Amino acid sequence: MKIKTQVLAMFAITLLIPLVTWRLTAARNVPNHLIIVNQSGQTIKN
Repeated sequence: MKIKTQVLAMFAITLLIPLVTWRLTAARNVPNHLIIVNQSGQTIKN
């Protein structure tokens, strides 16, 4: 049973990490794009 719970925990973590990082980068990219557009006058997409 211990091995199963460890595998499930690892699986959940591997699924959560990309979701959390995507959410953070998505939230961070919106103001960054606006700042880049304001500074250079052209749209730069990462």
